[in-house]
Amino acid sequence: MLAHLVYFETLASIEDTSTPAWKSVAAGLVVLRLVDAWLDSGPQVVTTDVTGLRAIRESIDAISDGDPIRSILRGVVDTLQHAETASITPIASPLLAYGRALHYAGQWPLARDVFDNLVRRATAMGDNELAVQSSLRLGFVTRRLGDFEAADEAYEVAGRIARRSRDAEGNLRALLGHAQNTIARGNLPAADEQLADVVHKAEVAQLTAVLSDALHDRAHLCHLRKDFAAAVRMGYAALEFASDALSRDRILGDVAAAFAELGHLSAARDAHLIVAATTQEEWLRHQTLINLMEIAIREGHEPSFHNYRRLLSNAPLQPYMRAYYHLYAGQGYRTFGHPANAAAEFHEAMSVATAHNLNQLGFVAEAELERMETPAPPHVAPEWPNDLWEIASAIGEMRELTTTATKSVGAA
Repeated sequence: MLAHLVYFETLASIEDTSTPAWKSVAAGLVVLRLVDAWLDSGPQVVTTDVTGLRAIRESIDAISDGDPIRSILRGVVDTLQHAETASITPIASPLLAYGRALHYAGQWPLARDVFDNLVRRATAMGDNELAVQSSLRLGFVTRRLGDFEAADEAYEVAGRIARRSRDAEGNLRALLGHAQNTIARGNLPAADEQLADVVHKAEVAQLTAVLSDALHDRAHLCHLRKDFAAAVRMGYAALEFASDALSRDRILGDVAAAFAELGHLSAARDAHLIVAATTQEEWLRHQTLINLMEIAIREGHEPSFHNYRRLLSNAPLQPYMRAYYHLYAGQGYRTFGHPANAAAEFHEAMSVATAHNLNQLGFVAEAELERMETPAPPHVAPEWPNDLWEIASAIGEMRELTTTATKSVGAA
């Protein structure tokens, strides 16, 4: 099979070769092919082909300035030029960063290719740490693509290597990946047992980052069981141990969703606003803006609805999110007295759903269209336990601090 076939397929699917997307994928492909040649044939492939190397750098320079992939790929080529021997070790970090950047951009098939190649190279060269890290990443993006069997296999590889090399965190993260797959398959009781085991082992080993992720997954499981109060509590507990900004953003997004289900819209809005202002993950930002658009509809605030709608109207949304965008746009137009626009948006949601086999979303959009004349019920805030109010207040303070920090950075 042709190496990096998915890159060729992706380039073939982009009709306009002048677009930023095409340039970014093309540069990634030529750099990965250079890495393959360097590892297989030695450092001389870089030092002897000056013309070819110049063309690769020109391809990287064609990437948009705001795309983080540009600097990452430059770093890979710089490392190749200065390394005395061909080994996966010096380029492991930038290649992992490249895979993560693709993941954050929602380019999961490309990320899968990067991580899969890293697993194979690391295993062949005996780099256990890299093999575990890349296998865990491979499992995650493979699950995103709906291939649970391949994801299980990746986690099994990660766990086996981690146990052999006495990597306690890697082993727990492999177990966590299996639990996430169990959730995705719908076996919630089994997943709960798996997660409880990881929480206990992470506490004993004092691995706080793993503990945060396990608590977050238990919060997600509570949400699936419609125990939204427990989801808020578990998610907020996970925040205390979050290891980085991205983990915090994902936790806050789920806490916001649980608050919204409880009818605590102001707390949900505060959490979503933090995520929208700070997240580096494009698909998460899009999801957050769609949720903020829905909250604006439920609160009856038309200016906010139109603001979020405009931010999303030309965004490169994945099909699932695009369908939801049109669905909520239709609901908003209907709520604020624009029936013709509402009908058009519901039809568009149905069209996207049909084109991408999103059957349930299509049924929802069709039902919304049929009840065009039914006004949405007014939002009534229910009663909540005191501890939920305390969590909501704490998140409100976080939102104020985030807003202040964002303004300060902008002013600077």
